[in-house]
Amino acid sequence: MSLYKNGGTLFGDIGVAIGSAEPASAKLYDISLDEKEGKISFKADYSRGTEHFTGLPREGRDAKRILTFSGKLKPRALQGEFIEQDGYPPFAKVGKEKSVLRKSRDDFTPSSMEEWTQLHGN
Repeated sequence: MSLYKNGGTLFGDIGVAIGSAEPASAKLYDISLDEKEGKISFKADYSRGTEHFTGLPREGRDAKRILTFSGKLKPRALQGEFIEQDGYPPFAKVGKEKSVLRKSRDDFTPSSMEEWTQLHGN
């Protein structure tokens, strides 16, 4: 996961393991940070590939998921809970998991959200 702040704007992305060699990359949105309380939340949409089940066309459909995180910023980590939902109505909850995302040193810090968007193509 990458999270950046430029002025008052927060932006970033997250890689989600989906069982393949490459994680699914998802742009973060609805990012909320209460610096005083250390609370943070965000959402990300991603695809788990193609899903097939009764009632879908033979070729299947995109397995869209919505990932929601809510937690606290700690000195060396981000600690909280991920909730994964199906990306189609009625948006059923698929899973829930507590996580600790450790801070790492990143040699790349974008000068703006525009620079980051150009580099990530999101």
